[in-house]
Amino acid sequence: MFEQAAQQHFEWHCQVGGISSDENGLCTGMGCFLAANIILSAAHVWESIRNRYEYPLVAHSSGGYRCEVLREWLDWDVIVLRTVQPIPRTKRAQHSRH
Repeated sequence: MFEQAAQQHFEWHCQVGGISSDENGLCTGMGCFLAANIILSAAHVWESIRNRYEYPLVAHSSGGYRCEVLREWLDWDVIVLRTVQPIPRTKRAQHSRH
């Protein structure tokens, strides 16, 4: 049972941040896949860097994805993202060291 739960954690877990058209990006927080292309995260993760990057970014063991914001609830600190474009593996986002 624990093994199955751990496996699901790693399938659902992802990093969230921002990326620009030059494909430079930064991951600043965590998120969770709700479906194959839908991600739930804390709104402050994107809110804190949205003025420096053009798009939200999701990095996962399956690859990186440029995303769009489906819904934001800043009062509840919740954001829902949808993947819209894979990012080539040669382009890697930096991870913040908070």
